[in-house]
Amino acid sequence: MSFLPARKGRHRQRYQDHLRLVAGYIST
Repeated sequence: MSFLPARKGRHRQRYQDHLRLVAGYIST
C-alpha cells in the first residue's frame, strides 16, 4: 500500500479515533 504520508496519517488518525470509540463503547 503506497499512500501519501499525509493521507496515510489522516487515515490512521481516523482509524485510531474509531478504534478508541469502539473500545470505549465496549468498556462501558
